[in-house]
Amino acid sequence: NPWSLRQVHKDYVMWNRTIWQRIEMKEKINRPFFSVNRELSKIIIDAVEANDLFPYWPDQGEYYDSAINIMTPTDFLANLEQESIDEEECEYDDSGCNNSGCPGDVFFEPCAEEEVDYIPDNAFSAFRIRENVYFDRIHSRLYFDIQTITMLLPANSDHNIGFLTKGADKQIATFRFKELY
Repeated sequence: NPWSLRQVHKDYVMWNRTIWQRIEMKEKINRPFFSVNRELSKIIIDAVEANDLFPYWPDQGEYYDSAINIMTPTDFLANLEQESIDEEECEYDDSGCNNSGCPGDVFFEPCAEEEVDYIPDNAFSAFRIRENVYFDRIHSRLYFDIQTITMLLPANSDHNIGFLTKGADKQIATFRFKELY
């Protein structure tokens, strides 16, 4: 497997399986990965912004992470934007007027561009890990080889307010563990 950290000859493998695990960073055992200002999600976001790490589009299938299609950093940042359920502040009525007058009036103020509000780094407290488990018959040892990590916005998060994603985890991006390592 080209994504493996440990390369094992295929003749040594007695059997192998692919498993997926959901990791909650707020659990006591995972707290070192979610310490204040050193959250795993913050480290990943900073690495993507610095172009040191490539994000991949997460597959829509629940149990498969391919990490084939590269996501651009702008698309990655778009996934991190806070969704809003409020209507836009600058709405025009039928006559083309907004709250502060009509386009020809002296007191007309055009709509200012909205500032982008990003979801805080500590809101991404769940990850899905895809790993290959195989038994090396030569060394009589079981190996867990992590392939990909998918960053999730949990369903119970206050920032998960989108119509389509409410009640389900929102997949932000998938990362190859070999690159993340």
